[in-house]
Amino acid sequence: MGNFWTATLGALTGAALTPIGVLVARSTAHTALQRRHEVVLTAVTVCGGGACSLWPPVLFVPAVLLIVLRIPAATVDAVEHRIPNRLSMPLAVSMLVALTCSDDPSRLQRVLAGAAVWSGLLLATFLATGQPGPGDVKLAPGPGPGMLAIWRRWSTLATTIVAAYLLAALVGLAGLARRKLSRRAGRLPLAPPMVAATIGIVTVFSCIRS
Repeated sequence: MGNFWTATLGALTGAALTPIGVLVARSTAHTALQRRHEVVLTAVTVCGGGACSLWPPVLFVPAVLLIVLRIPAATVDAVEHRIPNRLSMPLAVSMLVALTCSDDPSRLQRVLAGAAVWSGLLLATFLATGQPGPGDVKLAPGPGPGMLAIWRRWSTLATTIVAAYLLAALVGLAGLARRKLSRRAGRLPLAPPMVAATIGIVTVFSCIRS
């Protein structure tokens, strides 16, 4: 029952932070967000708050950064197929500072290695196929699989990366089925699957090892 009440409090905290996320998304999007986009952003923020509340206390600040900056960035990516430059660098720098100021500085090398692995994988994929977009590559070092998942161990990072690509594949197949995408055209935004995989896998590993 302890996890239930912790997740409930986290969800309420996510609800309280939702106006910030909506404001960030509105201010960085080139087009006006539709009501349904803001509803989805709100739902993801509330659920994300509940899930992140189960993470280790040392990840509190990174979790807040993910909720108020990364989720809005993923929302803009889903709508416009781009990630605002105004969010890319602040996310990476603030995440690095938050993680390196923890009570275990020895994890710095592993955090940097995880960010390098994830960024390198996306960069190699982009150079080879043109997918994902450059915005996803720039955002990779921020609060995503690279820095957050590796905080636990390498197996968490590997699982999160696989989950992100599986989710992206499922979204792509759904888009093809609904004729929203075609095999020759249509870029699939990777930021939303990255956020979902990060929250889901880090939460599962946190609960297993708590």
